[in-house]
Amino acid sequence: MLEPSYREAGSGPGVLCLHANASSSGQWRGLMDLLAPKFRVLAPDLYDVGSSPRWPSDRVIQLQDEVELVEPVLERAGARLALIGVGAGVVLGLGLMRLASSLLYGVTASDPVIYTLAALVLSGVALLACYVPARRAMNVDPSTALRYE
Repeated sequence: MLEPSYREAGSGPGVLCLHANASSSGQWRGLMDLLAPKFRVLAPDLYDVGSSPRWPSDRVIQLQDEVELVEPVLERAGARLALIGVGAGVVLGLGLMRLASSLLYGVTASDPVIYTLAALVLSGVALLACYVPARRAMNVDPSTALRYE
């Protein structure tokens, strides 16, 4: 079984960070530093990234191939686990949910209510993160702001 290279920090409940297609596990360094005091954070590199195995070019790579590559890291993350994904990492996370379904209690791995609530909460946080600074900026006199620069 192939095993990817991965970054690891901290101890406690597992957090698995999956990077986007044109990125590496390095994109998670800052987040790993923040989470490491309370969580065991693992960030694997997918095929052809970092020291992870190269993909043999005899066929097109499938989602299941990426899931199988990350599976050993998923097992290291422990029984309690959170998945964080960006871009292709979200798709890979959806593929990994089948493996993680045995760890869930009270909901299914593909529960549409949970996905909808998560999307709404994240959208609300993003909206708030944009609105609050914009609202504060509207109260600043432009000539004062220009003089400050």
